[in-house]
Amino acid sequence: MSVFFLNIYRVLFSNNLIAIIESLMSIIRYQPDFMNRILQTLEVLQRQLPEHLTESQIENIKRILKCKLVNFVKHSNNTNSNMIELLNQLGATPTEVYRFLF
Repeated sequence: MSVFFLNIYRVLFSNNLIAIIESLMSIIRYQPDFMNRILQTLEVLQRQLPEHLTESQIENIKRILKCKLVNFVKHSNNTNSNMIELLNQLGATPTEVYRFLF
C-alpha cells in the first residue's frame, strides 16, 4: 500500500491528501489489522509531502492529520507506540499525548 501511495501522491493536491487521510483513518477504525501499515504510510506522508504544496497547505494537512489521530486515540483502545510517535512528530507534547490517552 505504501509503495502505491508514494508513487501517486506527488501529483495530488491538498484536498485529495486530506481525503486520503480521512479514508485511511476510517480503515484503521474499522479494520485495526491494517493499523501498522497505515501508520507507516501516514508517517511517510507527513515527512515527504509533495513539494508543490504551499506552506499553509502543508501546515493544514499536518494539523488535520494530528486532529484525526487525536480523535482516534480518544475514542479507541487500539493505540500503539507508532501512533504516539507520529503524534509527537506532528507537534503533540508528551502532556497532550498523556491527556489524549487518559
